[in-house]
This record gives sequence, C-alpha cells and structure tokens, in this order.
Amino acid sequence: MTNSQPSRRKKIVRLTIFALLCLIIFGYGGYTTAWVYYVTHPAHHTVCCVTPADWGATYEDVTIPGQDGIALAGWYLPAQNNAAVIVLHGYGADRGQMWPHIGHLHDAGYGVLALDMRAHGESAGDHRTWGWQAAGDMRGAVDFLLAQDGIEHIGILGHSVGGQVAIRAAAQFDEIAAVVADGPALAREEDVLYETSFRTVIWYANYSLQNHLMALVLDIPLAESVTDAIRELDGRPVFLIAGGGNPYETEIAQKYYDAAHDPKTLWVIPDATHGQTWVREPETYAARVVAFFDAAFE
Repeated sequence: MTNSQPSRRKKIVRLTIFALLCLIIFGYGGYTTAWVYYVTHPAHHTVCCVTPADWGATYEDVTIPGQDGIALAGWYLPAQNNAAVIVLHGYGADRGQMWPHIGHLHDAGYGVLALDMRAHGESAGDHRTWGWQAAGDMRGAVDFLLAQDGIEHIGILGHSVGGQVAIRAAAQFDEIAAVVADGPALAREEDVLYETSFRTVIWYANYSLQNHLMALVLDIPLAESVTDAIRELDGRPVFLIAGGGNPYETEIAQKYYDAAHDPKTLWVIPDATHGQTWVREPETYAARVVAFFDAAFE
C-alpha cells in the first residue's frame, strides 16, 4: 500500500505558500492603491483661524495663477525692504500652518507671499500630486512678486513637501535666489537614501512603483528628483533644516546637503520631530532664517 502522507504534506505546503503569496500581492496592491488615493485626493478646506491681521500686519488676499491657469489662494504682506519670500506649507495643510514663518519674516521687513498649494486649502485643483506640479506653479508666484514695487530679491521657504517643492521650484526659476527647506520630503525614488541595505532596496522599489502608478493614474510626467534639483542651484544659497528627533528626516536632509553645492547650510535641531523644529527653538529659528536671507540678499 502506497503511503500518501508525504504527497499530502507537500500539497499543504504548496497551498500555504500560494496563499501567503496571494495575501502579500493583494495586500500590497491594496496598500499602494490606498496610498495613491491619499496623495492625490484634494485637501480643500477653509483656512482658519489665524490671519496676519491677528498680529497687526497689513496684508491682502491674493489669487495667483498656477501653471495650467488654476487659481492659487494666498496672502501677500508687502515688503518693507527690497526682498520677498514665498512660503509653502506641508502636505494636506494650508498657508495658516506657516504663520510663525510669515510673522518673523514680516517683522524683519520682508515681503511674504504665503500660498495654499494646488488642491490644498482654498486653492483650486482636482487632485494633489505630492508637490510635483506645485513647483511649476511658482512661476505665477515669482511673476506676482516681480510686479510689486521695489522687489529686487526673491527667496522661498517650505516645510516638508513644501520644502521639496521649494528646492525644485528654485531649480526651475533662476529668479528665486535663496532657499530654506525645513524637513524637505522626497519627490522621486532617486531621493531615497543611497546606502546599500535591504531597507533601502525595498524602500526604493516601493516608492518607484507608487510614483509611476500616480503618474499613470493622473496622466502627468514624473517629477525631477530633489537630489537632482538641488545640484542645479550652484551659487544660490540653500539652508536645510531637520529635526534631530526624526532619523529619517535627518538622513534625507543630509543626502540633500551632500548633493548641494556651496553655499549651503544644514542645521539639525536636537530632539525636534517633523514639523516641530520652529517650536523647539523659536527665537533661534527665526533669527537664523532671517540672517540667512539677509546674507543671501545683501
């Protein structure tokens, strides 16, 4: 009599492996689909509840045209010197997130153009694109500032995704003479850390797939990487800020710093997490950002 036990056991093992593979494939597919939905779904909402008027600043509500004609909502605080700074928020937020930056730049005499990126806050747009299209939208912001009386210098400051947009926008538009990027995010898989490790390989492959899927779904071109963009700022100063309490943020900022040409600065704020750098050391933060733009525009 033939013993069927080994063949039955092999069949169970094969079925188990097949089931696990199906779980991994469909589970990852569901995760990737959810990620693309999240990063592309618009984040429209009313900007609330602090405005520049709350700290006594004169400002106006403005509408800036994006690269495809969409309307970007913003605040403009007129300059008291001959320079202005474009200010960009993080993903899913709005210009109100950046009120501390708006305040200390205004107090130092700078004009400030704080914008809601496309499909954020009160700006138009059917979908977000992880900041990919937002860099091109800064053409309208630059033109707006150049049309203001007395503006001779333009800088840009961004947080998180706004930080990577700031770097890529400066690479596109030479009129942007200085860049501050606080906790700048990735834009492409090329921005993933460059050390050889299992974590890096998986991270790179995952991010690459997600980026290509987003480009396919939205029918838009892939963005330039931040790593490539920052290399194009040769001669224009860059100030990178990272929270030392977030190793991921610090490592990415270090990679961008290594790719950048002089003049460049990297400031890692100990124990600060993502989005908390200006909260951890507010006075030093304000002083260093203002000093950076002062030196860049002198």
